[in-house]
Amino acid sequence: MKYVECAYAGCVPVGVPAGSLDAVAGRYFRPYGGHGLDLLKDLCQPLRELEERAAGYRAA
Repeated sequence: MKYVECAYAGCVPVGVPAGSLDAVAGRYFRPYGGHGLDLLKDLCQPLRELEERAAGYRAA
């Protein structure tokens, strides 16, 4: 349920996708190993790319 709520909210997915998600939704996730640098690197992408990932995740 939390993955669906994340998508509806327009969030950018980060981390390991749940096994219950199909491959289309999973491709919008970026790995996050628990290090701040991983998250910072992911969120420092151009805003347009982040918006596209969030929209693609929601559409999936």
